[in-house]
Amino acid sequence: MSDAPIHDLPAASSVAGTDVVPIDQGLVTRKATMQQVSQAVGPINVGVGIHGANFKTTPIDPDELGLVDTADGNTLKKLTWGNLKATLLAYFSALTGTWNISITGNAATSSLAAQATKLQIARNLDVTSFDGTANVTIVAPAIHAATNKATPIDADEAGIWDSVSGLLNKVTWANIKATLKTYFDGIYVALTNLAASGGSALVGFLQAGTGAVLRTLQSKLRDTVSVTDFGVIGNGIADDTTAFNNARTAARAANIPLEIVGTPLITAALTISAKEHWIFKGQIGNASGSRPSSYLIKASTVAADLVTIETFGSNTLIEYGGIVGQTGNTGDGYVIKTNGVVLNVPYVENCGQDGIRVGVDTPGSGINANSFLLIRPTSSGNGRHGIHISDGDITLPSNANTGTIIAPLTQNNTLHGIFVDRAAWTTILNPLSESNTGYGINLGTNSFFTTILGGDCEANSAGQLYQANSQLNNIYNLDIGGLTYTSLLEYAPIAPATSGKNIVLNFNFADASIWSLSPTASISAGLVHLPAQSAANQKVTTVAGNSYTAQITVVTAASRGILRVGSTGAGTFDLANLGYITGTGIYEIDFTAVSENTWIQLLNDTGSSATWEIGIAKIFGNITCAGGITSSKPNGIGIGYATGAGGAVTQLTNRTTGVTLNKLAGAITTDTTSLAAETAAVFTVSNSTVVIGDTIIPSVQSGSNSGNTVVSIAGVTNGSFDIQVANNNAAGGTAETGAIIINFAVIKAVSA
Repeated sequence: MSDAPIHDLPAASSVAGTDVVPIDQGLVTRKATMQQVSQAVGPINVGVGIHGANFKTTPIDPDELGLVDTADGNTLKKLTWGNLKATLLAYFSALTGTWNISITGNAATSSLAAQATKLQIARNLDVTSFDGTANVTIVAPAIHAATNKATPIDADEAGIWDSVSGLLNKVTWANIKATLKTYFDGIYVALTNLAASGGSALVGFLQAGTGAVLRTLQSKLRDTVSVTDFGVIGNGIADDTTAFNNARTAARAANIPLEIVGTPLITAALTISAKEHWIFKGQIGNASGSRPSSYLIKASTVAADLVTIETFGSNTLIEYGGIVGQTGNTGDGYVIKTNGVVLNVPYVENCGQDGIRVGVDTPGSGINANSFLLIRPTSSGNGRHGIHISDGDITLPSNANTGTIIAPLTQNNTLHGIFVDRAAWTTILNPLSESNTGYGINLGTNSFFTTILGGDCEANSAGQLYQANSQLNNIYNLDIGGLTYTSLLEYAPIAPATSGKNIVLNFNFADASIWSLSPTASISAGLVHLPAQSAANQKVTTVAGNSYTAQITVVTAASRGILRVGSTGAGTFDLANLGYITGTGIYEIDFTAVSENTWIQLLNDTGSSATWEIGIAKIFGNITCAGGITSSKPNGIGIGYATGAGGAVTQLTNRTTGVTLNKLAGAITTDTTSLAAETAAVFTVSNSTVVIGDTIIPSVQSGSNSGNTVVSIAGVTNGSFDIQVANNNAAGGTAETGAIIINFAVIKAVSA
């Protein structure tokens, strides 16, 4: 067809074919091919035409769409809706991957309505079957099935769910590293600060319990100083002397306890010249001789005393642990040369000389080593004595006085288990001394007024007990090789004049006191007597209903004397006159009916030299004397409290519940609340007889089911004292559940 203008085109009836379009020219309708239309009117914008067409929302299979056929020279062709669906179905059926497919339909308009929520044929998306009935997640399996890459590089990418946009985004490995570095740099700085010297100050600590105050961990840890803080290794091989002394200096400066762990090797003598508090950690030694968990090792090269507590180290407290010497060392273990030192459960073994020694060495120094306290010490295998109480300053009166040793164990020592000499008023409670080469207990010539209560001495080579002056010591119920021995200070010796009827003994009963001994002269350098009293003072004051009885014991049969009591003055003896006393025996006079002017004389008219002993069997009132009160009687009531002075009480509720017992002595039965290992309970005993200066002596009578449970006095004040019950078993060990019966006695003491 030619390129004629539209008005020249033939009428519609004269052109046939499918590639034609009708053209309305008003009165005439013509036909033309698309090429003719294009030549007549210029290029045609198909898109504008489609855009201006009417909508059809639901195509049907015969509907047609325009299509540029690239395989046929880009000619315009038509495509039915049915052919389009079939072609797309074939295409999508061949694909695999991740697809979110939503199929909807309507039974009234679509033949596919029955399959609208399910694929006709299930397909695999990666390795996951999908038929459209449920959602599937295939990203994780795809990642899991991917090939490993051991070392990513900065350009590598990873999928990430963007929580802000809600989309799947990607992040490079470089970005991951940068982000993590920023995060961990902050953590690293915090960790670096914690690891620094001040790191513990950044951590808080709050103790359990109402009213606890928040502190830093640094403050809590500085409640004590550990030797390990200063580099002590504690393996018994490395020399820990310098590090140990540095730790001591720090603890002393801060006035806090020093904790000792392990077995530090010490190669030089240690001197305590200011108050210190040592605590050896771990288990304590026990009566079988097993070593504690921690102790100092005295090196074989140490040729001196290992631990010396000097003058200004008074009131030093050392708890648990102790000293074990290597073969070849010389000198003592512990040496106490000052007042008020306490060794609590010390263990000393294999020191060159004494395990524990108390006494001042310097003549003329005037320095004292008084009021020491050794609680359950163990001293064995030492080169001389287990425990040695002796003041080396022989130019002065004894300066190792008024000490107390509770439940000592001394065994296998080269000389004596316990040796007391040049010491006064030493009290030893329940000692066990066995298998020593010397005596179990040796009370030397200058041992004055030593008191031993209970205990056992056995299998000691030289003997179980030796007393140079038996009349100067007080021993009660000490087992010596299976025999119970008692030597009490109920008697004291006197010497009668050599001629004439001289008064050699006078009792002076003043209103508030009794002169227990008044001979004409001292008869022992260790026992200073009062001078004889004038006749006006030689009298008795009685208390209504009370009875005074004096005993005279004649120990030399050849002597004769006169014992008489008078009521009206010198020379009148109308109340009692035994006349001449001959032969041995005990003679008693009842003073119940005497008056204020009554006096007593013991006369000697034979001129013979004899030994007389006298004692008071029953006294009401206070005894005051300028010297000591001693006894050598092998049996009797001894020094202590009689029936009526004591009492008993039972603790209620728990082990910290206070009790009240207003007696000078007594027994307390504790509650049975379980007391765990390595814990202690303290309770208060209200007692109106107690003042702050008194000494309270406790002991366990019975009831403990834990071999390592001990009792001690935790404090004394006016009107009360505190008792601590401690279960010293190691953590996890036996709990204390027994009703423990605790004996106690109040000893009146002064500080001036």
